[in-house]
Amino acid sequence: MRVFSGGPGGLTQLQEIPFEVSPRALVVADFDGDGHDDLAAVAQASKTLTIHRGAPGGFEAEASTITLKAIPSRLTAGDLNLDGFADLLAPTILGNTGGIAFLPGGPGGLSESQILAEGSVSEPLVIADFDGDGFPDSVALNRLEGPARGRRSRAGSPSRSIR
Repeated sequence: MRVFSGGPGGLTQLQEIPFEVSPRALVVADFDGDGHDDLAAVAQASKTLTIHRGAPGGFEAEASTITLKAIPSRLTAGDLNLDGFADLLAPTILGNTGGIAFLPGGPGGLSESQILAEGSVSEPLVIADFDGDGFPDSVALNRLEGPARGRRSRAGSPSRSIR
């Protein structure tokens, strides 16, 4: 994977990060609150999330990994519990079911995942404060429940269907 840096003259290659298999999905956010964006990626058909911590001038070459309970199809980040650390949402697939894995950020980076909305394959598409209460919400699509339906959830709270 190549990382590029933007500047007045356009983009220039900053660094190259080796991956054994091409990533299926990636997201950049400050999961550990150190002021440097971190890189989280997952390879095709893998349950392993690879995290490269951010550092001045790019990302650390050494990576840490977290094994998820199912294969994620996408990665989305935002501070869902308003603790000052970016959290990660990963819709997961396991056979014909799945859910949304929630990995909270913290001083040590991302923590073990919790499963939200288990039982249907969902893809979070948007993180925003839909109800105006000051807390971020998420909208996900249920892919295996016939016509696409929305599902709204908040980290740590049960999800509810939207029709």
